[in-house]
Amino acid sequence: MFRSAEMNQAGDTTWVYRDSLETRSSPGNEGGYTHQDGSFQPAAWHIAPTYGCQGNAFWCGRIDSTWVLDANRYGYDNNWFQTLENFVSLTGAVSPVKISFKHQLSIEQNFDWAKLEILDPDNGWTEVHSWTGAVHGPGGAPCDTATVQIPDSIIAKVNPVHFRFVFKSDVQGSSSDGLVPNADGWSIDNVTVKAGATDLRFFDDFEFGPGTWTVSIFPAVGDFWRIHANVQGEQVCTANTSKVWDVTNPSTGALTPRMDDKLISPPVFVNRSDQVFGAWDVYRSLPVNACFYYAVRIRTRNAGQAWSPWTQVGGQLYSGNEKEWLRQSIPLTGSAGKDSVQFMIEVADYSQIYCDGVSTPAGTSVYFDNLAVGVVGLAPPTITASEEDLFQDTFQTTPFRSNDNFNTPRGDSVSVRLSASRGLKTASFFYSLNGGSFVNLPLTPYGAAIPTAYSADVPAGAYARGTRLRYYFAVTDSLNANVTLPSDALTASHYFNATVLPAIQSASGTCAGNTANVLYVNAYAGVDPSPSMDQSLTALGLRYDRYDVNAPTSSLGNAIGGAPPNDPLRYWPGVPVGSLGVYSAIVWDVGTRSSLTLSAEDQQLMKAWLKLPGGNRGFVLAGDNVAYDMAVNAQDIGTFLTCTMGTSYIR
Repeated sequence: MFRSAEMNQAGDTTWVYRDSLETRSSPGNEGGYTHQDGSFQPAAWHIAPTYGCQGNAFWCGRIDSTWVLDANRYGYDNNWFQTLENFVSLTGAVSPVKISFKHQLSIEQNFDWAKLEILDPDNGWTEVHSWTGAVHGPGGAPCDTATVQIPDSIIAKVNPVHFRFVFKSDVQGSSSDGLVPNADGWSIDNVTVKAGATDLRFFDDFEFGPGTWTVSIFPAVGDFWRIHANVQGEQVCTANTSKVWDVTNPSTGALTPRMDDKLISPPVFVNRSDQVFGAWDVYRSLPVNACFYYAVRIRTRNAGQAWSPWTQVGGQLYSGNEKEWLRQSIPLTGSAGKDSVQFMIEVADYSQIYCDGVSTPAGTSVYFDNLAVGVVGLAPPTITASEEDLFQDTFQTTPFRSNDNFNTPRGDSVSVRLSASRGLKTASFFYSLNGGSFVNLPLTPYGAAIPTAYSADVPAGAYARGTRLRYYFAVTDSLNANVTLPSDALTASHYFNATVLPAIQSASGTCAGNTANVLYVNAYAGVDPSPSMDQSLTALGLRYDRYDVNAPTSSLGNAIGGAPPNDPLRYWPGVPVGSLGVYSAIVWDVGTRSSLTLSAEDQQLMKAWLKLPGGNRGFVLAGDNVAYDMAVNAQDIGTFLTCTMGTSYIR
């Protein structure tokens, strides 16, 4: 049960992450959460030619290589309030007194603003003109010229007169998030103040430094996030020792002007669910006019990829003055179909954007508890596997790679990828040896680096010649939906197979012994389908062994010739030529492949096998483009096509 007394509804969702904070403490035991102070703002106004009119200009912007969604990696950030201020003596000046300057502007239309303000001693900073969107000069020139009159009413009250250029951006749409193309900021040049037509009172083209200009500086306020018990303002009961996340200033018991404190969750595995949402109990004393709000941001990633940039969920800011615990649930839009998500709760002073620069911190607070991530899955579970991660036939009767001789071209264990968007209940590997009953082993998750990957292995041992392994995979989700791989394992007794060759064959009247005379190397159809070659050999009444080359187009070095010696990436033991002596015929099928048909190791093995004493041997190399690969792709070891196979490539 949550503080708000809301109960989880059975079947509504699957909770993949929960933290009541009761076993946590600050600092040092915060359950994987991190937090940071984002209140520091760089002095964005600076002299540079980057976005100037001619030579140097005062530019409100910066270059930032982390703004990967912006084409040129420079411009401005969200939540900026940046000022560039100076003054001018107007003693004896005649009206009109005008400020003129060159400028260029590229910002989000109607949401971000560039303003010229004059300081009125009675009314504070007073806007005399504003711009938004794009401002450039005529005929493709970068800069336009603006001229604005200083009100006579202000000149009559004070001297010198202070003026400033103000740049304001809102909560999203900037160079940092890439939502506004060509968001390059604002540059000012050739600032001039004239009284009447010719009385020059001020000029600066910024070619000789900053002079008397002052720029806004916003030092860091502080990171106030901490896990705290028995916080002020809770009205659940008179004495409450429960732990919550608290972001108030310990000195004042309230939020802090200019604060921008971010609380970041640990990564949460959501298994590519169809819907993902965050939920928490929240206590709010955040009146709208106080101008302290909180936003929720997320970032996501899939296995093997980098985290996405942080994005604000829904573009919404949250406030409220309930002064009671509520349960808040927010769809984490953008997390569907992803492996992992992190959420951020950002509590900040937004007064520079919404409240004319003045916030009201007295009595403000916000606390969070029972933070959770839930998923709603609409799709049933799935299992997928690549051939190189499945067990392969072998002639090896001693362990290799690790502690047994059933291995995959990639490693010792079979590996699959699972998806259970409605929650994973069980994941199993079933195997059977030599026709026996199936044994069930749990699939083991790989870990956070590849959260969808699971693996399993047969027990350690040196499996003897003729051992036949059958196996399949099964997954059940939280709604008891079941899926297998192969998909018809249970309905049609269709399983993956791997054999320690030569296989144990049944004796017949015409064929004594338990060994086949024909080896069929399937280097074309993969591990599961039944190639037409099988049908032909069976129709002829032949006893044959089949060696499947897993993922034959991947050049893993896992055909019977084995991998190249000392290869750092590929390791598969070649078959000793003596082990092939039991076969009087080998049929090697590469199908329609036109590259990587036979490796040098395969060719050398076939040459040695054909020279074995003790009888005639027949080698059939079947494929549409084998000769092309040998001759045109230069895969022939030198004499295989002509001397061993007794043929040549024409065209």
